Amino acid sequence: MEIRKVSLSTFFRLFKTKKPIAIIGVVFTLLSLFFVLPMIIIILSDIKEKYETYDYETITNNGVRKTAIVLGVTTLQNITVNGVNPIVIEYEYDNNGAPVNDKFQTLEIEKVEKLSAGNNVIVKVLNNESVIEGIEPFSFPFEMFYLLPLVFLLVGVPLLLTALLPALRDFKLYKSGIIQEGQVEYMTQYDGLPISGIGKKTVVGYSYISHGIKVFGESSTTDSMVLYEKKRGDSIKIFVSDDGKRSCLVSKIEAIKNGWNIDIA
Repeated sequence: MEIRKVSLSTFFRLFKTKKPIAIIGVVFTLLSLFFVLPMIIIILSDIKEKYETYDYETITNNGVRKTAIVLGVTTLQNITVNGVNPIVIEYEYDNNGAPVNDKFQTLEIEKVEKLSAGNNVIVKVLNNESVIEGIEPFSFPFEMFYLLPLVFLLVGVPLLLTALLPALRDFKLYKSGIIQEGQVEYMTQYDGLPISGIGKKTVVGYSYISHGIKVFGESSTTDSMVLYEKKRGDSIKIFVSDDGKRSCLVSKIEAIKNGWNIDIA
């Protein structure tokens, strides 16, 4: 079996002749990789404050009730949820004679808007973790950074595969397909996407004989010269798989660029 040299640029040109919608798949797949970076940064930097990771339900149900003194109330101006800025209450409580400082973050503004340094609040304490009683906590949902790459991958990969798999099949035929004569049945030119021209190609339908049976095939190429050099009924060079079931056109341009010693009339 002859193994021909095929450049990577040839594969990219093969990919471009397949479904233009696959370009959206490329973009979405790259975007998924783009969102992986901030996700990694979040994981490595442990960006959440310790008090944001407390198990509110467990502490509320099993914690010890204590009175704490408010040390300060801060509004987070850099975060807005439905037009509301979270508020962080810093407080201090006594734990077996030792003062403990902790914080609590919430969006329930109406319940904490009158709090100020020196006020008392009731907290529940469990295993050196505490929450303010009767107020729902808020934690920024950094988990969305885990979901975004997955969403883009779920959309991007199927679209990408619509062009990638056919391009890989033709690439394999370029490398090791059997050279055979086919007969042109029809030819159609597609202009591709506006401005970019992505997807511009010439589709050639042809027939060939494989194991004594006439087989019809269709292949696309960026070589538009085939429209002027060939007509219906003319012979044309094709690559065919060993079983004769798969085939693709031998592109004159690719034959020259890759140095294939193939006589293409």
